[in-house]
Amino acid sequence: NSDKASLIGPNAIHDIVKVTKKTLNNQRSIHLENNRKTKSWLPRIRQNPIVNIIEIANGCGLHCSYCITKNARGKLMSYPQELILSEMRASADLGCLEYWITSQDNACYGIDINSSLPNLMNGITSIDNDFKVRIGMMSPLYVKRIVDELVQCYQNNKFFKFLHLPIQSGSSRILNLMRRGHDEKLPLEIIEKFRSVLPEITVSTDVIIGFPTETEFDFMETISVIEKMDPDIVNISKFG
Repeated sequence: NSDKASLIGPNAIHDIVKVTKKTLNNQRSIHLENNRKTKSWLPRIRQNPIVNIIEIANGCGLHCSYCITKNARGKLMSYPQELILSEMRASADLGCLEYWITSQDNACYGIDINSSLPNLMNGITSIDNDFKVRIGMMSPLYVKRIVDELVQCYQNNKFFKFLHLPIQSGSSRILNLMRRGHDEKLPLEIIEKFRSVLPEITVSTDVIIGFPTETEFDFMETISVIEKMDPDIVNISKFG
């Protein structure tokens, strides 16, 4: 029954062992507090021993109208760069050869701690071990402010030539309703900058279809942007 279920929120994951033990002993445990602790160095078991998923921040700087992340995780909290790098060094010494850099939006990393994603990437390149890094999703709005530095960082051999840049819609009207903070032209401008230096880069994007009030005209505008964007990967979701 739902009134007997234990509950744990994304910002209380530090208490997962405590909650699990109580639940297995038929004791209800509720941890929904927002403790704002960094999740770097939390113990974990990697499904793939040579791949480490590194979370660099919690929460988000955007306020997209369709997304629950801001309510669930709160405002952006970037983790200290040295904690991230020390975790990478330690796991590299244990044999990790690949890292996936992840958060709700990697491009807004560091805004709250007077840093940036390029600063972090430059720190990563200073680690001597032999490994590769994949940078996860970045919103166009926050990429805009660091795009030139990003393109330069991506040229380092440690980074996979992979860019995940969600457009969500190609209609300026729908983008405005989504509160994405940019128009349909910005993702194309960003990709042009990347491809001018890294023509082989793999481009992935996300699209939401059927957003409230979306018309066939709006949909065809999205199709037009995708054709111009020419992505290698399109993740399609129907609005719900």
